[in-house]
Amino acid sequence: MEQKSVAPALTRGLTILEIIAREGAIGFNELKEKMNLHATTVNRLIKVLIDKEYLAKDQNSKYTLGIKFLNLSNQETFWNKIIQKLHNSMKEINEKYGITVLLTSLDKDKATVIYKIIESSNLGMLEVGNTHYDLMNFPWGILYIAEQEKEKQEELIEKSYADPSRNMNVVDRKDIDKLIVEADLEKHVDDKGWFFNGRRFAVPVFLSNGKLIGALCSGSNKENLKDISIEDVINDMKKAVEGLDL
Repeated sequence: MEQKSVAPALTRGLTILEIIAREGAIGFNELKEKMNLHATTVNRLIKVLIDKEYLAKDQNSKYTLGIKFLNLSNQETFWNKIIQKLHNSMKEINEKYGITVLLTSLDKDKATVIYKIIESSNLGMLEVGNTHYDLMNFPWGILYIAEQEKEKQEELIEKSYADPSRNMNVVDRKDIDKLIVEADLEKHVDDKGWFFNGRRFAVPVFLSNGKLIGALCSGSNKENLKDISIEDVINDMKKAVEGLDL
């Protein structure tokens, strides 16, 4: 019998988190049985926890702990560990191709530059700590948009088109859709140089449960592209993030 609580919904929500933290990924029916609650009640609790990113669904449609546990109180430590794992690969890409390499976080409809290895003679790109919300105008933002439901995609695209601070070229909507399809199918984005006088690339960084948390990004001035294999750049970026084991 469930012990009485002054905040029963909070208690139930915490119990769900404790079960998943202790036992790992779990399906809805199994969780409902362990909670001994009506399906409607469990579903309502789960929805709140997912909306607040305390829970997430993995590729098997089971519930796991969400990104909030990773970036709530120890966000700096979490990203520092990723930086340590990626630094050598980012440096190798920087030196091999003579391009700037960025690591960005993607969360709550915004992108923030976490780490950067610059190539001063080429495209400098954004500064560490820079946060932007006009996601459509950046290949790493396209990766984020591609992960959203259709209605949310439309919202983010319209927000970018309407952003008064935007200084990128206006790209035709059908071309934006092509980039979203590329992000979804190929797990990378090459912005083709459509947005300004430079060309940028991005590959996603996922948690082990399939949650997108960031992107590894690079870019080049157009005049430098004749000496660079774009396919090789993207492949090296993908290899860099494949072994992160998050």
